[in-house]
Amino acid sequence: GWCPAHDSAEEYIELDLGETAAIVGLSLQGREPCSTHWAHTHELLRLALASVQEECSFLQVPEKTLARPPVRFVHDVAMAMVDSRKCFGTGEEGWEIDDDHVQYPAMTREHKAAFFEELIRRTNQAWESRAKSLGGVGGVVANVTSADILAGKKCEETNRLLQMLC
Repeated sequence: GWCPAHDSAEEYIELDLGETAAIVGLSLQGREPCSTHWAHTHELLRLALASVQEECSFLQVPEKTLARPPVRFVHDVAMAMVDSRKCFGTGEEGWEIDDDHVQYPAMTREHKAAFFEELIRRTNQAWESRAKSLGGVGGVVANVTSADILAGKKCEETNRLLQMLC
């Protein structure tokens, strides 16, 4: 990918398609792929889950709710991304979530902690692998623990985790 050396209007990218063509989509990414800002999380989730929006009634929350994401919300987003979007792949490569971790109301605190630890591990691992495959070293990391999520701490990092899932 390309990015300007400095934040200025003088640097830009120009594409010559060789002929007149209709552009039907464009994807842009800022310098920091996951901003940790709750408003960005809400918009990314809305876009990422648009195809299964009828199954995602939990997204119908005020944007500001994500300033301190509720634990159940984080769980429901993760389940939607894993089940509907297959964000960690399928088959042997995918994540088959334990039955004890599917229904949030039935989960014990230990089940919730184990679910979030696995979610954080898989998400960080996926981003690390992606960075390496693109020739980079390291990558974006969600610096949050299951205890942080369960206690409502490190909300910015919880938002980073949610954005990384998108």
